[in-house]
Amino acid sequence: MKVLIVCSGNKEDFKFEADQVFIYEQMIAVQRIFDVSYEIFLIENSGLKGYYKSIIQLRNKLKRENFDLLHAHYGLSGLVASFQFSVKKIITFHGTDINFWKTNLVSSLAGSLSNRNIFVSEKLSKKSWLKFKAHEIIPCGIDLKRFKIIDKNKAKNQLGLDLEKKYILFCSSFDNVIKNYPLAKSATEKVTIEHTLLELKGYSREEVQLLLCACDALLMTSFSEGSPQIIKEAMACGTPIVSTDVGEVSNIISDTQGCWVCGFDASEISSSLNKALSFEGRTDGRKNIINFDNAVIAEKIHKTYKQVLSRS
Repeated sequence: MKVLIVCSGNKEDFKFEADQVFIYEQMIAVQRIFDVSYEIFLIENSGLKGYYKSIIQLRNKLKRENFDLLHAHYGLSGLVASFQFSVKKIITFHGTDINFWKTNLVSSLAGSLSNRNIFVSEKLSKKSWLKFKAHEIIPCGIDLKRFKIIDKNKAKNQLGLDLEKKYILFCSSFDNVIKNYPLAKSATEKVTIEHTLLELKGYSREEVQLLLCACDALLMTSFSEGSPQIIKEAMACGTPIVSTDVGEVSNIISDTQGCWVCGFDASEISSSLNKALSFEGRTDGRKNIINFDNAVIAEKIHKTYKQVLSRS
């Protein structure tokens, strides 16, 4: 089976393995188990004219090469994929393409033209205007062999962090508007336990795993999410978590001791962070996310591929 991935590549110094890491890891997981080969079509243009140009480029590619299936990620990429009718297409919606009404409108148009839609969470599917289309709930998976619990001091040593200090890891870069760093800053300033707040930016996948094992808490203050990967990865590493109640966070965390879901209140978040920084050892969150293992998700993706291809 030959599948063409359609996704955004509109970024300076774009590197697919880093900038679309969760798509890349899903591809690798599927290829590792099943007879599926992938190619990538990157949408490198922005604006209305840019997307029209990408539609033409994609059509021309499909005239030159044969693919069994198109798998687009995010609504705008799905729109590009949907304006061709020679190859069946699937769209995965991740969160930002549904959580805001303008992108929801575009995503719904794209989804109405696709052969099958995938949402990374049930909540996301309910927000979508695509109530009449068949769809699957398939979250992005994580590599449980990579994201595992290791000794905190060992992780700190490898990262060059102070063994005596406590660290809070912010879920993303400080300049990512959706991640709501101002709330994180306000909350951490109220924390009574001495700590250092780290920005999750510019790290390799190996370093992210080390950070999660080295830090005393992961903090997420996002305005909106789908099925956030960093929460699953923190669960796999046994990292205490404090997060706003967005996306699938509550369902992922469930009743895990050492993890707290809060409202958008700096005092409530700071109180939970004090508890997280005082939490002894690692959480047992890993046992609650076995169903997010990449191998499990790969099977669901492959099953969806076969179902779409089998339909006339």
